[in-house]
Amino acid sequence: MTARESPPEVIRQKQKLPETWDLSPVSEISDAFFITRPDQKVNPLGKTLEHFSGNIYVQSLSSMLPVLLLAPEKDDKVLDMCAAPGSKTTQMMEIIQRSLPDDVSRQGLIVANDADTDRAYMLVHQTRRISSPLLLITTHKGQMWPKIRVPGTMEDGATYSPRDGYFDRVLADVPCSGDGTLRKNPMIWDKWSTSSGLALHPLQLTIARRGYQVLKPGGLMVYSTCSMSPYEDEAAVAELLRETKGTINELELVDARQYLPNFTARK
Repeated sequence: MTARESPPEVIRQKQKLPETWDLSPVSEISDAFFITRPDQKVNPLGKTLEHFSGNIYVQSLSSMLPVLLLAPEKDDKVLDMCAAPGSKTTQMMEIIQRSLPDDVSRQGLIVANDADTDRAYMLVHQTRRISSPLLLITTHKGQMWPKIRVPGTMEDGATYSPRDGYFDRVLADVPCSGDGTLRKNPMIWDKWSTSSGLALHPLQLTIARRGYQVLKPGGLMVYSTCSMSPYEDEAAVAELLRETKGTINELELVDARQYLPNFTARK
């Protein structure tokens, strides 16, 4: 569960959570808590009034990792390329929303995109709980996300370069086979095969490539999936690194463990 303040007692008072709810902070994640409730077996947390009102948001820890590693600042311009149903967008909105009292020139922005119109409606429903003016929702194919013409780039006959980039942070949480969710979704076994990852690899790569193209020089992009297939993960990242090697805006692989020092990961 993510919430908007900490520590637990502040959360309980400001978010008006019942006294019977036991909140346990998640190590190193200031906005996350485990909740234990006496009625949790008969009344799922996602169906409580506290969730529908936007005071809390139910999210798995694994789903939180991409945003934690992206580490957006409150004044960043962020693109979420495949945003629906909206858990990661909502997580980032908690950060960007903090810039709302600032001058417009120092406010952040989230552009949440999804190619599926039906899923985009779900994205609208999820994010409206925070109701932020710093959120823009679009429905474009991620691999064909349009150019942004930044004011001033066309003045005095200047030629607009799409590689100038616009976003400080880009999250490419691409469509995948989902085999990393077998623990909670065992039905995947019935239709899973190695061909699933192979078939999705070209789409995943083109989305990541477009994300790189709209990223500012010096910006940070996180590529993520809920798959364990090397075709969908390491192969896509390796190809993107190969394509940009030796170019003026060569991508650099970042050791993301610096953002979560105690996170256990493969070297």
